Amino acid sequence: MKISKKTLLSKKGEGEGKLMRCYRIHITPSKIYCLGPEEEVSNYVVKYHSEYASDFARVTFVDEDWSKLSPNALSARVEQGFFSTPLKTGLYHRVLSILKEGFCIGPKKYEFLAFSASQLRGNSVWMFASNNSLSAESIRNWMGHFKDIRSVSKCAARMGQLFSSSRQTCEVSSYDVEVIPDIEVTTDGTKYIFSDGIGKISSRFARKIAKIIGLDPNNPPSAFQIRYGGYKGVIAVDPTSFFDLSLRPSMKKFESKSTMLNITNWSKSQPCYVNREIISLLSTLGKLDYGQVYIRITKNRKEQKYSEQPFFCNDDGKTAVIVGKVAISKNPCLHPGDVRVLEAIYDPGLDARGLIDCVVFPQKGDRPHPNECSGGDLDGDLFFITWDDKLIPEKVDTPMDYAATRPHILDHFVTLEEIQKHFVSYMINDALGAISTAHLIHADRNPLKARSPECIQLAALHSMAVDFAKTGAPAEMPWVLRPREFPDFMERWEKPMYVSDGVLGKLYRAAVRHAENAKALLPGATPSCAYDPDLECPGFPDFLDAAEEHYEAYAEKLGTLMTYYSAEREDEILTGNIQNKLVYLRRDNKRYFEMKDRIIAAVDALHAEVRGWLRSRRDEDASRLASAWYHVTYHPDRRGEKRFWSFPWIACDTLLAIKAARRCRKRVEDAAAAAVPMDCDA
Repeated sequence: MKISKKTLLSKKGEGEGKLMRCYRIHITPSKIYCLGPEEEVSNYVVKYHSEYASDFARVTFVDEDWSKLSPNALSARVEQGFFSTPLKTGLYHRVLSILKEGFCIGPKKYEFLAFSASQLRGNSVWMFASNNSLSAESIRNWMGHFKDIRSVSKCAARMGQLFSSSRQTCEVSSYDVEVIPDIEVTTDGTKYIFSDGIGKISSRFARKIAKIIGLDPNNPPSAFQIRYGGYKGVIAVDPTSFFDLSLRPSMKKFESKSTMLNITNWSKSQPCYVNREIISLLSTLGKLDYGQVYIRITKNRKEQKYSEQPFFCNDDGKTAVIVGKVAISKNPCLHPGDVRVLEAIYDPGLDARGLIDCVVFPQKGDRPHPNECSGGDLDGDLFFITWDDKLIPEKVDTPMDYAATRPHILDHFVTLEEIQKHFVSYMINDALGAISTAHLIHADRNPLKARSPECIQLAALHSMAVDFAKTGAPAEMPWVLRPREFPDFMERWEKPMYVSDGVLGKLYRAAVRHAENAKALLPGATPSCAYDPDLECPGFPDFLDAAEEHYEAYAEKLGTLMTYYSAEREDEILTGNIQNKLVYLRRDNKRYFEMKDRIIAAVDALHAEVRGWLRSRRDEDASRLASAWYHVTYHPDRRGEKRFWSFPWIACDTLLAIKAARRCRKRVEDAAAAAVPMDCDA
């Protein structure tokens, strides 16, 4: 049965189709679990073929407890005298056969389609149930021309490019696009591209795109991360540009006839978190050095209140240019040289361009600063930046050489079977987590910290493992570098453990004490919710029956979400913070945060539906209905069974307007009684 576009893609008014409902399938060594459909951000491939949206599925290969499959489960080593040889297990052949042959669920046979880079890391692929009108092969042919790519790993990565979560905006004719040259520098025989992945967008077109994706067109973002045909990268606003888009050769990954501009992200003010890797490196490093960058930020409320800061320049009240020493890094960061200390400057020419909430790197020098930070580029990488003196290291180390291994080039066209084998090969050789864990432990225990020979070797292996998806060259960690004991801050209770004396151990134990103290202060019972008669709007009793029906529909849908995601309380499902997480989610933060995003998307979609019930009424009726929602939820006569207290607050603006109007009337009545003029705005 086909589900219509209206069912699987969000309607207008709910984000112009930015969300889609996606079927998920988990395949374990012995079972197949069918899940969903679940809300998530759409991608261009599914959106374009929306008529067949119900035939797409995200398939993930997991262990029986839904945790990530261990590489040893797919390939075991067999000892033969002094040597050991890898042996493919039955599970390896099960995964590969599913990718090659597909599988059936009811009348549908799902076939391998492609996978994005993030899906590859999560052992997940897109599959499609082919029919007489559309097949997986025809979708791949529509996506682009990949036959000129003779590297299996690169071909697979390019096929997955259009599966990135994105918002579709508008078609951009090739006449409105110019190709501009890259900025290249050769240093010691190594060619560096200073403009790797960065293009331009005109101010006029940026305002148009901002309006399409629901942002303020008068204040468009300074940069957009895009997918356009076979191009991918970031485009920054250039007020002097006459073309809609100015793209570079480094942004072109494959040939494609598609002219749809897809937006995957944009520059915005967002919080910065200091994770374990950065803390480990900052505790290793010493004094600052060279380099210049330009940074203008959006100030938060506290910064707007206390604007007299030594690192703010050309402050307009809401934004300010950062000046002075700053520390910059990019995750993942394992080498001591990944943290760079640069000089943030004020440049009138750059300031005139109005770039906000993005960092502008110089196009001069021996090596691009982004490349010095974990081998990064300008293709949408997020950088950790701090101008807090307490976090800027006293010294910087020489950055590591991140020249990637050249991928293996074939003498023939890449076949689908080779791409499928590459996927399973990644599952076997995925050593990123093991290398990161080993690096963290060696840096914690060794007096040299991240500068120890073990950590330097692990940093090089980690870089190789990161590039495996593009190069196909695996990183093998020597047994001597594998940890024997784990620090207490990792909470590997089933493993041999030691109490960490490093900064991470001290922070961990302080956080545990804080959590225990905070938990002791929480009330034991759920606080009672008093009924506020000021939220009663005249005429609301006429809408109580409709409000009761709306509440029951909301309670049923929210309760279903709670059951589906194992949420015990209403606040858990509203925030996505599930307390009693399944074991595999406790161990895998990436999958937990992906699930959290899906929960929030599902709740947002439900709230949008509820707000639609209100918008369908006239203004005066909408106020009465919102008041009736509050009454059926909070009035003592309506209590007794479990209540979902969030229901009326979906219309919080309307309820607050009712409250303000009631208070104004009271003040007018009190003033009239006292014969004294009263200001309602007081």
